[in-house]
Amino acid sequence: MKCFWANICLLGYLLFFTTSCTTVPTLTNFTPQVIPENQSRIYSVSMVLEEGQTLRADQKAQVVIGGEVYDMVPIPALEGHYVFDYAMPAGQNLARYYFQVANESGDSLSKSEIHEFRLTNRYILELSSQRGRPGQQISVLGKGFTDTDTILFSGIEVPTRYTSESQLVFDVPAMAAGSDYELTLRTPGGLLEAGIFRIDFSQLRVVPFRLQLVQGQSAVVVFSIDHDAPTGGVPLSLSSTVWDVVRFGEAIIPENSRSTNIEIEGNTPGITTIIAQAEGHNEVEIDVEVIDRLVDDSGSGLQ
Repeated sequence: MKCFWANICLLGYLLFFTTSCTTVPTLTNFTPQVIPENQSRIYSVSMVLEEGQTLRADQKAQVVIGGEVYDMVPIPALEGHYVFDYAMPAGQNLARYYFQVANESGDSLSKSEIHEFRLTNRYILELSSQRGRPGQQISVLGKGFTDTDTILFSGIEVPTRYTSESQLVFDVPAMAAGSDYELTLRTPGGLLEAGIFRIDFSQLRVVPFRLQLVQGQSAVVVFSIDHDAPTGGVPLSLSSTVWDVVRFGEAIIPENSRSTNIEIEGNTPGITTIIAQAEGHNEVEIDVEVIDRLVDDSGSGLQ
């Protein structure tokens, strides 16, 4: 019996010892890969512990840069976040580093993978607006821009106009409205974050919104928007609730234009609704009635 209880106590001790020794924090890098240069050449590297994890009193967070070990300090307002201000040596614009948790003796208990950050002499200060409607012009203000830099909307390139080393301009693209997009600046040296941009709905209008046609007769409707269409134009998707009553072709509001004319032809007698949709714009409808030409040959079309 004594041997049985001794084994139970030994097993409990081993489980406790193993658990306490193998529970080490998970270290996640919070440092940008590209950091704008500054005159002091001091740059912050930071990391965060996995949610719910903490360091024991005999543990400390460290960063190892260029073979040198530096103690990190906690950020009081952010639980589990640690930071170290690194003085970049003169003539150097790249630093490789990793994080670790060490005990009082300096032994490493947990290490992150190797990371790196580089300095850049170009950066983004602000956008003239953080939201807009398709076709609106937005300025990107910063430093070190070139005529090869382009803006990406969640990875999709949009035409970008170079104004100067401190300004780029783009038109809000005709993309899904009511959504937020990650803006990045693509440069020959890599990607720079430009913030979050929201595309708002723009007004799509049609005149007239009601047609009465004699079979075989055509009429022109005009679609218009609030701003000049961006590069590539604003394609219109047209559909009909009763497909064979009318005929119409493809429609697009050309770039730098605010309207387009579309010809609608009465095909067979009946009543239908044409539905027009465009990315970033509201939906509009045109009610159409087509009269049998044998019944009514008055030629009256528009109401």
